Amino acid sequence: MFDSDFFRIRHRSQQGTGVERFYPWRLKLDQLSKRTLVLAGPGDGNKNHSSLSSEYLLGKRNDDDDKQSYNGFLCKGEKALQTMITRVPSDRVYTRQDQLDAWSVTPKAGGVSPELVPALSALGIPTSPQVVKEVISSQSKEVKGANGQNYRATNGIFDNVFIPNRDKGMIIGKNNHSPAQYKRPDHPLPKLHRWSDVVWQNWTAIAGEDARHLRYILHENVWTQSVRRLMEYMEGEKPDKLNLPYPGKVYDMQSDNGVVLLGSPHGLGVTWLIADHSDALERKIPAVRVFTTSATRSRDSKIYNLLFELRNTVEGPD
Repeated sequence: MFDSDFFRIRHRSQQGTGVERFYPWRLKLDQLSKRTLVLAGPGDGNKNHSSLSSEYLLGKRNDDDDKQSYNGFLCKGEKALQTMITRVPSDRVYTRQDQLDAWSVTPKAGGVSPELVPALSALGIPTSPQVVKEVISSQSKEVKGANGQNYRATNGIFDNVFIPNRDKGMIIGKNNHSPAQYKRPDHPLPKLHRWSDVVWQNWTAIAGEDARHLRYILHENVWTQSVRRLMEYMEGEKPDKLNLPYPGKVYDMQSDNGVVLLGSPHGLGVTWLIADHSDALERKIPAVRVFTTSATRSRDSKIYNLLFELRNTVEGPD
C-alpha cells in the first residue's frame, strides 16, 4: 500500500478572500488530467520556463522578492508531489545507452569531495575509490541524429558521482549545466539533454541490477542564487551566513519548506528522475536535508548542500 501521508496535497483557496488556506485531501488519480502533470524547471530543462533566478537582480533585493520566489517554488513543489503520486512518466523516457551518442561520456578520477566524507560516513555510504565512480557527460561536439538533423555542440555538462550499493545507493550532483541554458532558436537541442535523463543512463550503466536501490540524491555546492537565497530566507539568515553543519536541518513533505525545496531546480530534476523511471524506482521523497560544509573557494563562506532522501512507495524493504 502507498503511504497515506504521501497523498496529502495542499489545495489553495481561490475564493478571493486574500487568505491562502491549505487543506489536506486524499488524491483521486482519475481527477488529475495529464495537463496537471506539466512541470517546468530551469535546472532540468523540462519545458520552456523562465528561471526564478531572473527575479533577482545582482546586488539589491528585499523581502518581497524572496517571498515571491518562495511562493513560486511552492507552486512547483506541489506539482512535483502530484507527479510522483500519479507516477505517470513523461513522453520522453530514454532507456538505451546508444541514445547518449550526442554526448562525450568520460570517467574521471575524482570522487567524493573531502568535505562530504563525514556526512556520507554518518549515512553509511561507502566512499572508497573502488566503489565511487565519477562520470562527466559533455555535449561538446556536433552530431547528426537519426532524423538527419545536425545538432551543434552546446557545451552542456553533467558531472556526477555514482555510488552503487545494494542497500544505500547514492548519486551526487557536482557540476551540472543543462544544454538548455545555451539553446538558440537556430540550434535545436538533441532529445537527450536533461539532467534526469542523462544521469539515469549513467546510473543504470554503473549500478546494473542495484540501480533500483537508489536511496539518496545529493546536490553539493549549490551555487544557484535563487536557491541559496531561498534557504537563507527560510532560516532567516543574511546572504552567505547560513551555518548548518551536518546533520543540518530536515524538511519533510508535510511542511511548506519541504515542498518549496522540492520545487527548486534541483528538486525538479530528482522528481523527473523518479517519475520517468517508476517501473524501476518505486520511490517517493519524504524529506530534504539542508546542510553546509566549509568552503574551499574564497568567494564563498559556506557550501550549501541539498540531500534528497528516497524511500519505497510500498511496504517492505528498500
